[in-house]
Amino acid sequence: MMYVPVHSAGRVAGIFSIQSCAVRAYSQADLELLQILADHFGETLERLRWREALRKSDAALSELAAVLEHSGDAIYGETPGGTIVSWNRAAGQIYGYPAVEIIGQPVASLVPPNQRDELAALMQDLRAGMDVQHLETLRRTKAAS
Repeated sequence: MMYVPVHSAGRVAGIFSIQSCAVRAYSQADLELLQILADHFGETLERLRWREALRKSDAALSELAAVLEHSGDAIYGETPGGTIVSWNRAAGQIYGYPAVEIIGQPVASLVPPNQRDELAALMQDLRAGMDVQHLETLRRTKAAS
């Protein structure tokens, strides 16, 4: 008989064994081959675990995207440089810009000229890692442009 451990995720996940009624039926080469098979099986187990984790992560991300898209609040994403990269349905209704028209534009296009200093200070705080909560401000809609 020969036994070799199957390693996955840094632990023993199982054991491969082969057995024969013959005495000394297996050579060192057989043992090495069995270990190679066990190693490949362990790697496959690890890939299956990662695939399942990715599937769950994708499902959670899809649920979050649906919540954001159907929120009654305007929600948009922007790069650290101030370019709009995402825009939910409510943002389109509130600001008057469809996503296809505003994505890729500077967030400054939503800020009245007399509040551009506020935007600059806000962006500086955000880049420094600070949270900004409950900011009351004015923004421009498409109709006011």
